[in-house]
Amino acid sequence: MRRFTLTLALLSLAGCRPGQVNGVTGDLTFGAPRTDFETTIIGHPTTATVEVRNGGRASRTFKLTTSTPFSVDGAERSIEGGASVTVEVAFTPDTPGIYELLLHLASNDQSIDTTLAGLAALEPACAERGPCWTQVYDHSIPGCRRINDADGNACEGGTACLLTSQCSNGVCIGTPRVCVDGNACTTDSCDPDTGCVYFSSLARCAASSDPCKAPTCDPLTGCGLEDAPDGTQCGPSDCVTANICLIGVCKTVSVSDGATCGTPSPCQRLGLCAANACNRPNPNELEPSWTVWAPPTQQVLWDSIADRLNNVYWREREFESNAGHLVSVTSTGFRRFRVPISIGEQMALMEDVLILRLGSAVQARSINDGTLKWTKAFPLDPLASVLAVRTLARGQAGVVYVGVVRMDKTVPNAKVLDSSIFALSLNNGATLWEARLPGLRIDDQSTPVDESGYLYTGTVGAQGRRYFAISPQGQLRWSLDNAHANPAAVFGGRVYHWDHWLSETSNGAWVNATPPNLAAAGYPRLALGAISFAGTNIRSVPSCTVPQMAENNSVMNLVRVDPATSQTLWELEIAGPDAGGREITNTVLTSRATVLFSQPESYCGAMPRTTVLREISAQGQPNFSCKLPGTESYEGEGLLNDSRWVVKVRADDSSEGVRAIHLPGFALPVHGWATAWGSPARDNHAR
Repeated sequence: MRRFTLTLALLSLAGCRPGQVNGVTGDLTFGAPRTDFETTIIGHPTTATVEVRNGGRASRTFKLTTSTPFSVDGAERSIEGGASVTVEVAFTPDTPGIYELLLHLASNDQSIDTTLAGLAALEPACAERGPCWTQVYDHSIPGCRRINDADGNACEGGTACLLTSQCSNGVCIGTPRVCVDGNACTTDSCDPDTGCVYFSSLARCAASSDPCKAPTCDPLTGCGLEDAPDGTQCGPSDCVTANICLIGVCKTVSVSDGATCGTPSPCQRLGLCAANACNRPNPNELEPSWTVWAPPTQQVLWDSIADRLNNVYWREREFESNAGHLVSVTSTGFRRFRVPISIGEQMALMEDVLILRLGSAVQARSINDGTLKWTKAFPLDPLASVLAVRTLARGQAGVVYVGVVRMDKTVPNAKVLDSSIFALSLNNGATLWEARLPGLRIDDQSTPVDESGYLYTGTVGAQGRRYFAISPQGQLRWSLDNAHANPAAVFGGRVYHWDHWLSETSNGAWVNATPPNLAAAGYPRLALGAISFAGTNIRSVPSCTVPQMAENNSVMNLVRVDPATSQTLWELEIAGPDAGGREITNTVLTSRATVLFSQPESYCGAMPRTTVLREISAQGQPNFSCKLPGTESYEGEGLLNDSRWVVKVRADDSSEGVRAIHLPGFALPVHGWATAWGSPARDNHAR
């Protein structure tokens, strides 16, 4: 009986779970199957602790061994039954790379292993020296630490704005260079690397509240107003009286029989006045110039791009694939080429080269036949697990700016390591320079470039938001804490930000005397004397399903603001129950300072679908609303090109294509930020 009882007790002990005391023979285990070391800079070893557990009752002895670059004290250790000990392991790499090796435990009757893993990296490069300082990497921070040159030393570089110079407390001081070009339409400034720089300051010229005066800038006297052309409408007009500008003054004049009447429209001829009434023909549906359909298995990625010869470009993608084609047609719709490509995330035209953004690389293709010119892949740094190309922008004279972000996705929330702006040669993709922004992330597409090739960008980092200007030579022109949104567009000496604040291109100073009184957000369009944008607001509107009930839903407003103050000049609801559908194409600024876009007639999406093309005047008045052909939806951004409005269309059967509409007399402004990305090249650069 005793023997039976003892056997049950031993069986009961043997069945204990791991981690419990489970026998007099002992059971050694590691506390974790894997130990990861922090990223280790070569020359600065790191350590980590490994836990060893004894799940038995008896004390045990063991030894640990591993392989270079890991090391551990190989002395024999003892551990009491039911206890655990921690052992320090060192990671001392001398070559960059990822290391995964075994830590081996051996006792008199047991042999087990666990994994040691570590990433070794070279010491990060710090910024090049300034005129009176150098930077070195300090592992104790970790990060770059600035060391000032001795006071009285001669400044090294960056002294083009000083006639005499020397170092004082890390700052280059001396007699400043005076930059004055005598032109009242420019901002006089100085670049430390190149000397005097003169920025156009047309954006300082305020809009006119008088429809018979137009903003202008004279090199001698500066901003001013000039008379609008005689005959410009300045108020309501009919076949009895007309309000028109004459020698810069709005006058009411009598209208004679036979005078033309009505607002000019591409779908309705002007009428003739007879017996104080306007006799005008009924409007017609706008005529398509051409339509090119993608194959049934492909969707159109519409980039709204045209070159200086008015050839049009877009991409077609296989559904749920990154494979597709680059397509180009003439302005009259004849196909030039259709070549296979990897689609990527974005396409832009830089001078006479098409640039594709492809994850961690960019690719250049010929505008003549779509053939590959070069590919530039951006390699990962040792510390980075992911590199992403985020922005494209056109620089000066054969240069494309490319913004990249490096991240470590092996840690929670994908830690941002740094960003860089690269200047690449459009000829062969060679790197001309790199401006590195440690610990900061640039936003997608937030890198507009001004007429002189200076790039403006906003970043986010652990210390908050920053706002930078980088010169065409890759030098940091200025850097500021950014209390506002990142830059969206630049023209005429002013940067327009996503939250409607304005800043100076010369020094980043904020222009607004008071905060902008604008709630909506949207892509801006900038030209002399006017800034326009379409933005979305939420308000209570009648329900589309139960009209007797109200619900909060989105409406869209078109807003025009004064470029000198960013204050609202006028605001017009363009998408709402009484205004039209919300699926508008991106607005386009015309040479007449009007805004052009299309939208469904019905706010609630009534079928069959009717879509109209609308124009809003510079004073915020609807000029025309013309029916577009077909029942297809019109999507993306309209392209004004060679007296045609070109846009993506989607049919009810989900087939997609590109359509051009005859629009005689319509064109983009000669100068200005006319489209979502500046110009028909989609190059983050004003026309």
